[in-house]
Amino acid sequence: MDVDAAACGSDDAKGLNAMLASCRLAFGALRRLVSRLRADEAGASFIEAALALPILALVLGGTAEFGVNYFNKSQLQSAVNAGAQYALRNPTDTAGSQTAITAALPTSVTGITTTAAFACECNNGTAVSCTTGTCVSGSVRKIMTLTATRNAVRILTNNAVWSLPTTITVTAAVSVQ
Repeated sequence: MDVDAAACGSDDAKGLNAMLASCRLAFGALRRLVSRLRADEAGASFIEAALALPILALVLGGTAEFGVNYFNKSQLQSAVNAGAQYALRNPTDTAGSQTAITAALPTSVTGITTTAAFACECNNGTAVSCTTGTCVSGSVRKIMTLTATRNAVRILTNNAVWSLPTTITVTAAVSVQ
């Protein structure tokens, strides 16, 4: 609505009319821009990809990390089983059992820690000394426990952020006596 400058008798009315006209032009231009943006979908694919790709990268990276660590655990389990088979044939040779574990792994695998320890128990599960232990009924069973540990592979995760295991550990126990 235009204000008549002669009716108001001042220059303020002319300034108001000019301001209203410029606002109409600005709102008209804004309205045209919004309608043009609504009709134009050229950038929509880029925005959808920008939102989806980081999520997809996290899923794929997490899957790869899980798969690599699962494979490493499977490899370690196979090697510990080889050490347990050696222990069945050589019941007192802990060093040989540890060597059998490392020998069963591919040469590219490094950073493996192996341990072999003896524990003794009665048939009912009561722990006794391996040197002086006696059982009320039955005999003392000597058990060799073999353990192999290696570092977990991290692709996406950081241990400061996630509370994931930092190592992969596999254990096998063999009754050797």
